[in-house]
Amino acid sequence: MRSRIALTALAAFFSLGVAHAQNAEMLPGMIMPDDTRMVIPMLNVLFSLNTAGYRLMESSTGEMGNEAKFFAVNPETGMVMSLHLEFTTEKGDAFAAREHYWTKMQRSPLKKADIELSEIDGVPIVTHTVVEAQGQTLSQRNYNAYWSRNNVWIDLHLSKMNATPEDDELFLATIRSAELGPSR
Repeated sequence: MRSRIALTALAAFFSLGVAHAQNAEMLPGMIMPDDTRMVIPMLNVLFSLNTAGYRLMESSTGEMGNEAKFFAVNPETGMVMSLHLEFTTEKGDAFAAREHYWTKMQRSPLKKADIELSEIDGVPIVTHTVVEAQGQTLSQRNYNAYWSRNNVWIDLHLSKMNATPEDDELFLATIRSAELGPSR
């Protein structure tokens, strides 16, 4: 039987409820079991993602309960993962979500290179490498993948310092592990 950690948000007529961890044994800083999957049901939305080997560092919800986030690190691979789910009144599919978040990302002062907007198995993505931050030269590979269902936009961000071309499979495997469907 698979171990699961779940963040849930309950919907009200005009607002999104507060997300909370259903598994009291999973606290920030703990390593998730190898077969753990993150499940987040919202507004008839079930989004699951393989988080094997990741250490949960932080999770939060917006003040109005209209968003949920988590941040995790895999100490073995050096991969960093953040997941952002946001209730939106904007209409649009996953490509609209990508356009929205990519527009915001472009305002960042971080210098980016190797920017590519594409798809992985029909999932819109943005890949880029951060080459400079606060005057420091670096090489951080980034993948953002986007989903949308019932006015919930999902942004999965994966990054790794000094990533090699062989690391691309780590990024792709994580994105391909995602499943989006109805929560009922």
